[in-house]
Amino acid sequence: NNTSINEKPIYIQYAEDAVNGNIVVCELVKLSCQRFLDDLKRDDLIFDYEAVNKCISFIKVLKHFTGKSSGKNFILQPWQQFIVANIVGFYWKETGDRRFTSSYIEISRKNGKTALAAALCMYFLIADGEDGAEVDLAANSKEQAKIAFSFCSNFAKQLDPKGKYIKPYRDTINLNLNSSKLRVFSSDDSKLDGFNSSFALLDEYHSAPNSKVRDVIKSSMGMRRNPHLCTITTAGFNKVLPCYKLRSTGIEILQKIKTDD
Repeated sequence: NNTSINEKPIYIQYAEDAVNGNIVVCELVKLSCQRFLDDLKRDDLIFDYEAVNKCISFIKVLKHFTGKSSGKNFILQPWQQFIVANIVGFYWKETGDRRFTSSYIEISRKNGKTALAAALCMYFLIADGEDGAEVDLAANSKEQAKIAFSFCSNFAKQLDPKGKYIKPYRDTINLNLNSSKLRVFSSDDSKLDGFNSSFALLDEYHSAPNSKVRDVIKSSMGMRRNPHLCTITTAGFNKVLPCYKLRSTGIEILQKIKTDD
């Protein structure tokens, strides 16, 4: 469990510490934390603590397999728990649908971006409760796509070493229990169609030459009740590429220049 009885969740404590100056964060993180705390008080939203704990607990079962943490369980840091809480925690009171259909996550280099991305993919493949789930993991190059997929494949083998229920292949992972699948591809693949994504993750979007892949995946999610398109990236340098526009929109939302629920 993420918390004991009557203990404040780590992700809420993180948000409060960021806003109150108890930990050092940049202005954008502070604004994001303030938005989260404000949204907890909204009457039109429900925050599902159990759903958040479920995701955090699932990721905790996974083990790192590279570097100094190899063999250790994937214990999310407070800032990582905050990300998870935002994605899976909020629901509309009126409809019961999950609030956020997309997210933009910017993480500095060597802070476990790809591992977190892969863990989220595995959660939405296995434990989010979507029958016939389709998790699409996309990157800008085949090389980057292989790196991200190798994390997913390793996590799959940890969870089911004999491959009885979860079967990893060269570029797909099948969950036979409920006809779900994860597949990986890159923007330089020749064929980009046939999607029916329930969860999609775009890795290293800062170097995407255009928004073609993101647009195709987003348009494929119309038949899903609780889809989510997650864009996760390190920062880039080119302000002409589509990632900078997406980033700028996110900043304007945090600054309350724009409104987007």
